[in-house]
Amino acid sequence: MDETPTCGPKTELAATALSLGNRPRKAYSEAVHINSGIPNRAFAVCAKSLGGHAWGTAGTIWYEAMLQLSRASQFKDLAAITSQIAGDRFDAATKRAVKAALKKVGL
Repeated sequence: MDETPTCGPKTELAATALSLGNRPRKAYSEAVHINSGIPNRAFAVCAKSLGGHAWGTAGTIWYEAMLQLSRASQFKDLAAITSQIAGDRFDAATKRAVKAALKKVGL
């Protein structure tokens, strides 16, 4: 029986950031692909908790965050920027939803 996790309405995947430590350089180049799902999952969790269309509130927050991040940005930068945008552009409840989503995925 294949036990590969799948994404679906009843599947709850809790992705967490990999700790690369002293791994070889190849691990760092592969990590960008492995870890890319983490902010995507945080977005999905946030959008679901906020309700409505994903491109509305959550989409605005993540889009504006992407405009502020650089190639050198880390997960902590994404967490800080999305939380700040949520509080500045929306309200305290939205900021709490963003922080809860980020926490759920380990950020």
